[in-house]
Formats: sequence, structure tokens, C-alpha cells
Amino acid sequence: MFTRRVISVGTSFLFLSILLTTTLQAQLYTKLQWMPEDNLWGVFVKTDSTVQPSQNILLGSGQVTVVAPTGFVIENMTSYMGAWSQNARANQPIENTEKDYISFGIRISEPITELGRFGETLILTFSTTADACPSSLYLIEDDDPFVSESPNSLNTNPGNDLQMVDLGNAGSIYRYMGNYDLDSWDCRSTNITTSLKDFDRPQLIKVFPNPFREELVFELVDRSQRMDLQIELHDNIGRTILTQPMTDSRMTINVAEGDALYFYKITNAKTKQLIDSGKLIKRSTK
Repeated sequence: MFTRRVISVGTSFLFLSILLTTTLQAQLYTKLQWMPEDNLWGVFVKTDSTVQPSQNILLGSGQVTVVAPTGFVIENMTSYMGAWSQNARANQPIENTEKDYISFGIRISEPITELGRFGETLILTFSTTADACPSSLYLIEDDDPFVSESPNSLNTNPGNDLQMVDLGNAGSIYRYMGNYDLDSWDCRSTNITTSLKDFDRPQLIKVFPNPFREELVFELVDRSQRMDLQIELHDNIGRTILTQPMTDSRMTINVAEGDALYFYKITNAKTKQLIDSGKLIKRSTK
């Protein structure tokens, strides 16, 4: 069964309450990009130019649907923004018998720190069987025959849907509006050079262990480097659990809460520039 909203009940109420008290501030656009060096396709998102997103965004809901030739096999799906999974597939519907519809849904809401920092943000990647280049591959459009009339023949709900709340920008709401660079999926093109290394950042800070029980260590990779840093720890619905200046090149922080998924970000306390961010798992037992 397709779903456009795969989020926790608590997050749903938070997202709805913010949605009812704010207005739309920006639009989100997605694309499917072939990445030849990695033999992967990537799904990317970018905002329009009306706002500069903050580094404290809650991904409220999400789904993307890839339209592929019949029999196309998805392999090695990896999440980069939020936690995604392949959650539905509709093969050869009578509205479009030469295509399969493969949907990825967000499994859990997570704070987003990357949106807008590099122009576009990688959501997820996937591959297919070795040396397979399909005749076509694209993110679904609103005029697709399988979704242009509702209900469809399989009574399912494929489509693209992204909604985000920018907690650091007066609760602005960002919503999916369409796709861009429609030809960038093409694995036969010789003009595409995008690769995962384009999104690598030098590691400035080590955070360990992960998973952890109670203590977390934040350590500068180059201890001679002097920066005015601030550590923030958030839970999986964006609430701030801890805010603390990093006063030494190595700091240990105790987290008393129970088993949970947490997210950290480290910023320059003066410029607010994001230095590092990541996901942490807390377990009370080994």
C-alpha cells in the first residue's frame, strides 16, 4: 500500500499544528541524477530562491516515486537525508502497462541540516543490476497516466511528496512543487560527472562511540585548531536536548535519556556556520 506520510504520531501532531499557524515560504524541487563514477542514481532536492533555509529543519513527510521500465530491479538503496525505505511497488498497471512504479517513503522524521548549503541536497541513492542501463527512468509527474485520475486501477497512491518545517526560520513550511533537470537520469550520457565525492566534507570532529550508552566524546581531529564551537543534540522530532559550547579540543558529554535516536550538529558559535552533523544511537545495554 502506498503512503505519502510515514511519520510518528507525535511528529504528525507537531507538524500539523505548525502547518496550521504558518504560511508557505518556499518550494522544493526534486531530480533523479545519474552518478557514473559510483554506478548509482541519486534523488536530489533543492529549494527555490525565496529563502535561505536554516540548519534546523524537520522533515515532516516524504515520498518519491520512480517510474521505470517493467522488471527494473532496485538494489543498494542508501539514505542521505532522513531515513528512507522502498515501501511500495506497482507493476504494469493498466493505465501504463510498460512501466513499474517504485516508491520510497520516509520511515522516521529526522532533523535536516544540509538543505540549501550546496545548492542541492542528496536524499537517497540506489543502483540496479550490473551493467543495466534502462531505456528511461524518471520521477513521477502529476500528468502521469497512472495518477492523472483518482482512484487508479490498483487503488494506490504513488507520487512525490516532501514537506518540511524550518524550525530555525520562524516555522516556515517547505513543500514539493515539481521536478527539475529531467534528462539528468540518463546513464548513457557522457556529459554527467556528478559523484558522491562531490558531497564529501573533510572530517574536522570525531564523535564516538556510536552506538553509545551514556557518554559521548567530541574530539577535534586537529587539536591545534582553535575554533569557537557549539554542540547541539536533538531528538528524532527536532527537540533540542542539549546545547553546550565546546570549550576544549576533547569533550565528554553525558546523556541521561533512555534508548533513542539522536542527531548532533556542531556550529561556529559566532558565524552559525555548520561544521559537522550526524546521527547517533543510544542503547542502555551493549
